[in-house]
Amino acid sequence: MIHWWPQRSQRGIFEANFNVFAEKVLEILNELDQKLLDESGDMLLHPIAFYDELDRTELRIWCSHRGRYTLPTVELVAWLREVIGRRTCIEIAAGKGDLARHLGIKATDSYMQEIPLIKGIYEKARQATTNPPADVERLEASEAIAKYRPQVVLGSWVSGQSLATVAGVDEEYVVSHSDYIHIGNRGTHEQKSLREMPHEEYVFPFITRAKNPNENVIWVWRK
Repeated sequence: MIHWWPQRSQRGIFEANFNVFAEKVLEILNELDQKLLDESGDMLLHPIAFYDELDRTELRIWCSHRGRYTLPTVELVAWLREVIGRRTCIEIAAGKGDLARHLGIKATDSYMQEIPLIKGIYEKARQATTNPPADVERLEASEAIAKYRPQVVLGSWVSGQSLATVAGVDEEYVVSHSDYIHIGNRGTHEQKSLREMPHEEYVFPFITRAKNPNENVIWVWRK
């Protein structure tokens, strides 16, 4: 089942030029830090219209250097709250924990990107790892589900076991134990094996670091 909402145009939908001079990158990072982060370094909650005014290329550069993949917006958080309802929910592979924090749910992460081999791959690509903060509990997805027994599991930009070189989430296990909401991008996650299973698809404007934001999509699997 596919649910469509009209897409809004976004500035600078073209491949980011990551060969910008270092001084320019620092300028971009400092400017967007002030606009996007609070004093603790947590993401502020802005509406989608706020991001429409930002340069898309600069935003992708910021995400790459700040370990962010999906950015919380007022609209995305409201939609997730409606879908989750009164059911218990946790976030897996939460990274910085931005979505979970604004939803008021438990954030968990395997800290996979901090494994030396994985971290080295990101460093060579000049990308920051997520480096989860203290309020993101260090648990594998299966451990988090066993501990909290949620009715709904939320994931964003989740690396499945078939896609990760060292570790990854067993998403079939997730779906066998709870409803599963995955926020991602068709281009980035086209090889996700779960797509062969019955699921719902939702398409509406939200903000990610993807090269092509028009491919952003939310998939929902029901237990």
